[in-house]
Amino acid sequence: MVVAMKEAIDSGMFDPEYSPEWDQSEDAASVAYKEYLYLLNYNMWEMSEFWKGQSLAPEWNDAMRTPDGILTNNPLGYELFNNYIKPVLSKPDFTTIRSIFQDNDLGESGYIADYEADINTVLPREDLTLEGIFNN
Repeated sequence: MVVAMKEAIDSGMFDPEYSPEWDQSEDAASVAYKEYLYLLNYNMWEMSEFWKGQSLAPEWNDAMRTPDGILTNNPLGYELFNNYIKPVLSKPDFTTIRSIFQDNDLGESGYIADYEADINTVLPREDLTLEGIFNN
């Protein structure tokens, strides 16, 4: 992943502007890696319609808003996505996303829990206080 992200940075396609020391600091690298993967996934799924103005420039170059653009400008990122991300993550359903976030994010999520919570697991118990934990 580091090599794919560096390829995107070196070609001016990804600018981790909030984490400029990504190659010198473990904390900065962690932030940059997460953001790169987030943007890579969203653009391989062509989700730019969900961003204001359909652009995240200058952080993510508009030439990389589609799989073809990523293949052309960040082939290592394209390969990373197809070999490691695509097999385990599914592209979200855009109709569902539009429904959830309609009307200025006031749409209904449609989420229905598929379990019934046991009231004893939800309510605090006396033995779960710090005193109860350390005295047991």
